[in-house]
This record gives sequence, structure tokens and C-alpha cells, in this order.
Amino acid sequence: MNRKLYDCEMPDCSNKVAIRSTIKTGDSKGKKVCQSCKSKADGSGLSTTTKLKPFTKKSKDKRSEERLELPSFFEVAIETMHKHPYCDNCNRRLNLGYNPHWNVAHILPKQRYKSVMTNPSNWISLCTSKEDGDCHYKFDNNINDISKMPCFKLAKEKFECFKDKVLEKGKIFTIFDEN
Repeated sequence: MNRKLYDCEMPDCSNKVAIRSTIKTGDSKGKKVCQSCKSKADGSGLSTTTKLKPFTKKSKDKRSEERLELPSFFEVAIETMHKHPYCDNCNRRLNLGYNPHWNVAHILPKQRYKSVMTNPSNWISLCTSKEDGDCHYKFDNNINDISKMPCFKLAKEKFECFKDKVLEKGKIFTIFDEN
């Protein structure tokens, strides 16, 4: 597959790149530049135009309302993990002394499945140990391999308890529903 290459628009630069960033310059249009020139511009006081738009008050209020029950959800989950402080995937002891909420893995991700983000069954305990594999990361970021993980059986059992309450559909829901 041949990708189209673009010229960097900075003077004295002859780089050809597939992706360019826009930086603001003296003119109103700005320049489309390579990553190297963008890095130089970042240090020179020129500003990039790739900033995220801030949340509006309305969207902040909506997000706050959606997430209102999360603190108590995590509190109950952490209390439960203290009674059995082991990873549901690799059975390694969890580090609950430092940010214990990191070990609470949503079965259906809270960002996509808002209808069940605080459902008491929508979580399992997974370790976050970088040197030993980080089961939480694997569970969240390798959805095609979830069904092969040792914790899948428990996650599937818990999923069955709340699947009728899920309003949203998506790939992860399908994986749990069909396996």
C-alpha cells in the first residue's frame, strides 16, 4: 500500500511525511509541518492548534451526574477486595495499599456502557503489576483475547447477572454474550 507523502511547509525543510501537524505562525492560516519542525516550534513559542476543546458546562454537569455513584461503587469493590486480595486472573496478591481502585476492572467498560457502569456485578479484581504482566491492562486493551484469559469464566458469570440491564451494545458485549 502506497501512502501519500506531503511536503513540510517550513522553509529550509525538505521532509516528506504521511502525517503533518498544523502550527500557528504569523499568518492566520498556519503551516502544516513534519514532527521534527513541530517539536522545534513547540520550543520556540509558536503554538500548535491541536489542543482539545474544553468541556462545556452542560457536558461537565452531565458527566458529573453520570458518575455520581462511582465513588460508592469503588468503595464497595475495594472493601470486597480487602477480604480476598488476589487477582482473579493470575491469583497474584493485589497491592491494595496504593490506589486500590486501579485493581477494579470493569467487565463492560464504564465509558461505553454507562447504563451498568456502577452495577455491583460489573467488576472483577485484576492486578496492575507492570513487571508481572498487568492483567488489568490486558483485560482492557486486548478485547479479542479476553475469552482466553483465566478470569473470563468469572467475568462471564458476573456478566450474566446484569446483561439484561445493558442499554448499549458493542463488541465487548457481543464477546461476553456469545462465548
